[in-house]
Amino acid sequence: KPIFFYINSTGTSWYSGDAIGFETEAFAICDTIRYVKPPVHTICIGQAMGTAAMILSAGAKGQRASLPNASIVLH
Repeated sequence: KPIFFYINSTGTSWYSGDAIGFETEAFAICDTIRYVKPPVHTICIGQAMGTAAMILSAGAKGQRASLPNASIVLH
C-alpha cells in the first residue's frame, strides 16, 4: 500500500532567514523515504522551500506532484 506524504513547509529556515530546523533532519526523512518498501507519493499542497523541496523530490519516480498554485523553491 503506498504512502502519501503531503508537504507544506518553509524548510529549515523561516522567511526572515532564521533557522527553524537542521538539514540533517531533512536528510533523515529522505533516507527513510528511500528505505521503506512501499512507494512514497510526495505532494506539495502549499509550499516546499529549500530542504522541503528536496524531500518533495525524494518521492517515487512518477509519484511526485504539486497542486496548481503551490510554490516550490530551491535555493
